[in-house]
Amino acid sequence: MKLAVIGSREITAGFALAGTADVMACSDGEESGTALREYASREEIGIILIEKCRADEMTDEIERLMQIRDPYPLIVTIPTYNGDAEEKI
Repeated sequence: MKLAVIGSREITAGFALAGTADVMACSDGEESGTALREYASREEIGIILIEKCRADEMTDEIERLMQIRDPYPLIVTIPTYNGDAEEKI
């Protein structure tokens, strides 16, 4: 099984440098949703890591996918590169 990563350029570049081939740098929720659907449809993807700021934009889509494809892929939220903006305010 493979790992896929969806997030900012900083997050995806780090995973790409670590050897992860399936990375998608996204700048908005629409791009992130497209990447999520693509990775979820691929049988070889077992884990999808999504940066928190992107996952927050598509919680309904994530929940729907988790109900459709059980038990894989496992969808995991990882911290945002700059931290949670709301916590800094």
